[in-house]
Amino acid sequence: MWQKSCADLTRDAYINEVDLGSNAYGLGRDVTKGGKGMVLGNPHYPWDGPNRFYRTHFIIPGKLNIVGVSYIGMPLIRMGHTENIAWSNTVSTARRFGYYELTLDPADPTRYLYEGKPVAMDRATVTVQVLRDGNLQPETRTLYSTRWGSVVSSATYPWTSKTAFALRTPRVGLRDLDQYMAVWQSRNVRELRSVLGKYQAYRFNTTAADSSGETLYGDLGMIPNVTRELAAACSISDFARDQWAKSSIPVLDGSRAACDWKTDADASAPGVFGPAASPHLFRTDYVTQSNDSYWLTNPAKPLEGYSPIWGDEATARSLRTRLGLIQVAQRVAGTDGLGAPKFDIGTLQQVMYGNRHYGSELVRADLAKLCWQSARPNMPAAFKALAEWDGKVELDSRGAHLFHLFAENGGLKFKVPFDPKNPVTTPNTLDTADAKVLEALIKAVDKLAELGIAPDARLGDVQRETRGDERIPIHGGAGPEGVFNVITVESLEPKLGWTSIRHGASWIMTAEFTANGPVSQGILTYSESTDATSPHHSDQTRLYSQKGWDDLRFTDAAVEAGTVSRLTIRE
Repeated sequence: MWQKSCADLTRDAYINEVDLGSNAYGLGRDVTKGGKGMVLGNPHYPWDGPNRFYRTHFIIPGKLNIVGVSYIGMPLIRMGHTENIAWSNTVSTARRFGYYELTLDPADPTRYLYEGKPVAMDRATVTVQVLRDGNLQPETRTLYSTRWGSVVSSATYPWTSKTAFALRTPRVGLRDLDQYMAVWQSRNVRELRSVLGKYQAYRFNTTAADSSGETLYGDLGMIPNVTRELAAACSISDFARDQWAKSSIPVLDGSRAACDWKTDADASAPGVFGPAASPHLFRTDYVTQSNDSYWLTNPAKPLEGYSPIWGDEATARSLRTRLGLIQVAQRVAGTDGLGAPKFDIGTLQQVMYGNRHYGSELVRADLAKLCWQSARPNMPAAFKALAEWDGKVELDSRGAHLFHLFAENGGLKFKVPFDPKNPVTTPNTLDTADAKVLEALIKAVDKLAELGIAPDARLGDVQRETRGDERIPIHGGAGPEGVFNVITVESLEPKLGWTSIRHGASWIMTAEFTANGPVSQGILTYSESTDATSPHHSDQTRLYSQKGWDDLRFTDAAVEAGTVSRLTIRE
């Protein structure tokens, strides 16, 4: 049997995606100074490895002009803008898979019951070469599958003499290419929504705006059509009911045809919800997404009534989601110190690089007081650092690294609970009566002392990206603490701090539609080239450190002006 199951791999991939995350704003004509659409795309992806983005531009004269990014090795622009639309993607909370609980034939654990009759599992023998002791050796395994999908075997989903589990995923097939090309040709967000619903190939949320000033949020991929009613009727074990209640993972009875996933009339494939039943929203003010569920995309119009398989509703949002919403509301009102109300590309970029830290805004004053009450000898310096910290994650911010360790140790405990009537501002207020708060702070202070790092060090001196002999200072901070400009670091090093960025702000795109066409600027934070000898190995990283932006050269004239070399390929 396959010991490392597809279930484990799928679940691990999901966790990793959620850990990476993204931000996106779709800004409509009601909240922009120019009365047209704007988009901020801000995925938080690895700075190293195979999931890096690369910048690219497709032009077919008279037919297509699109600029944006894709994965290395993927010849499709995944996020970007055309003359008419701009869009970005964020990781979805929806479960794009499910399981079937198989009741096995007592006489043969490779047979399962279906409609009262035993059915033999399909089997396939696979041999691969495995490196052992410096030599490649063949290893053979037998893989089993059912009408529902592959049989798995793991600690969570064990294969016993009585029960087994089959992993089922919707069949997306090879429709990605057709969908991307149709997305690029969409003239507005209404057409974009129709395209996404026709193919349902996206594995992410979409946040978009068009040149008319309308915006779209949608989670329009293939999601197993499992309603509350189907889950209740077909979860036959305590384990299955627990998976659905706690994780929204359907584990249905594999012995009954009645437990098959349902199919909506407008679905593009069997067993999935159709686009009409998928969470989506059109607005002329704004839509936002920061990896929580669809529910609070816009607080003025919460999306409600969907199956739990899509995500949760009326629950606490992350501090990052809340800050994202607060930033929009304050910019629209003109109360954020950035000048006249509403957005243009300049103020959108200032918001992105504002480096606010919502966790500090909520608890820093109370935390500093708690620190002062401690009799430990190294606490006065920590108190001073927290009291004088500007509460941001700028290069010159002093004390941000201390707060990060405090939060990482589990110190962010709130006294005022979540209130669904005030979802953007609750929970709040540091619970200083919780012993874990002071414990987390003491642990953070001791850690810095152990590593020889001052509690009031500049963030730019202890959070850097190493490129050869150069250490580039990096602003930004941890998303779970309420930082919008997400930067996730590797392990602390003595005296030095963090010298490598794991993931976070990667491709950042700002696009504004104007009467003269789109204006767009962006940055690839880790730079385009992985070749250490290339001049483009660190140039954009230095630019990010300086809060700079690069023109995306959307027009033919801009492309010509920026051309370094030209290669013509003829048949």
